[in-house]
Amino acid sequence: MPFSATISNVLLLLNSFQNDSSLSEETRSIILQKAIQLITEIESINSDYNTDVNFAQVFHIAEEVAQFGHWSIFHETGRLSWSDEVYKIFEIEDKSYILTVEDFYKCVHLEDLESLQQAFTNHLLHQLEYDVIHRISTFKGKLKWLRERAKTEYNTNGKPIFTVGVVSDITDSVVAKNEIVDQKNYIENLIEAIPDLVFVLNEKGDFIGGNYNISKGICYKQKII
Repeated sequence: MPFSATISNVLLLLNSFQNDSSLSEETRSIILQKAIQLITEIESINSDYNTDVNFAQVFHIAEEVAQFGHWSIFHETGRLSWSDEVYKIFEIEDKSYILTVEDFYKCVHLEDLESLQQAFTNHLLHQLEYDVIHRISTFKGKLKWLRERAKTEYNTNGKPIFTVGVVSDITDSVVAKNEIVDQKNYIENLIEAIPDLVFVLNEKGDFIGGNYNISKGICYKQKII
């Protein structure tokens, strides 16, 4: 269900949670408190602008432009919800597909899975910051790099009730960074392979590096006049 921050839709969403028999009374109470807080904030904004703003539409566009999505987990039921943009990031065309945490873990790169699970466990049990970068294989088999951050709401006994997180696709920036590192390593290896003495100066004439031959007892001033 698309989340709408208009008051009417908040009430509809609240009603669906209140009628969910799988949730405990304590969980429904916390949801009610959060809904009241959200409605109060919307009332304040609507009063300032004299309009009923459809924040869901604005937020959806913002997610699409920024290439990030949001997700939530109700720990009592294990129910996982993704926004449309998360479906897009994971390349899932059928948005009616009911996702589970296991579905998500199956997408995570095997080399990143253990550290990601440990980070989330530490977040839930010790309330440590959850801010991780990891790889996934989308439902269509494409490798992507993601960054995830999350915040969890706890009950009075310190038990996690629900977690809300955001995920962004950082593949392009990671690929670009790796290409720069590869180019740097290539140039350094090329310089090292030159049999003659090679030194590198910056635009101010300062010595900033060279090949192995420089270390053979040859000294240079840091400043070239």
